[in-house]
Amino acid sequence: MISRKEILHEKAATYLLEMIYVEIFAHVKQNMPVKEAEDKLLTLGRHVSESFYDIFKSKKKTIPAVLKELGSNFGGLKKIKITENITAFEKSFSISFDNCPFCIPEVSIDDIPYCIPLLGVFEGYINQMLKDGFLKNMHGRVQGNVIKSISGGHERCEYIFRLKEDE
Repeated sequence: MISRKEILHEKAATYLLEMIYVEIFAHVKQNMPVKEAEDKLLTLGRHVSESFYDIFKSKKKTIPAVLKELGSNFGGLKKIKITENITAFEKSFSISFDNCPFCIPEVSIDDIPYCIPLLGVFEGYINQMLKDGFLKNMHGRVQGNVIKSISGGHERCEYIFRLKEDE
């Protein structure tokens, strides 16, 4: 049997994702209210981030650098754009890319972003790094949202992550 670690390192993971995720998405979308379905799919991504975090610990010390590294290494993303927005009231970071491993440009989905598990992967991974104290001068947690999704008819996927203080 192939281990989780081996799957995460193989191109076969992409094929597994494509075959299995479409069924998961359809089941969740058909059997749950929209908000509950989004939460389940986001949680799915967070669980994947736990496995990925166990085998790959970023040496980067800032959220933008970690987002870029994760996008390249885990998602195979190209043309990644990272934006950092720091004001007196909020710190936020966004990532956008045009080759989402989840979204299928020919398939348009209005209510639930098809790529929401990828948001969960990024969010879960960064939160684990924050929890373990690996990010320079940062504490708390991030909360992410899908701003744009190729599956929603946009040219690129874009996620925003807001840094929240621990409560």
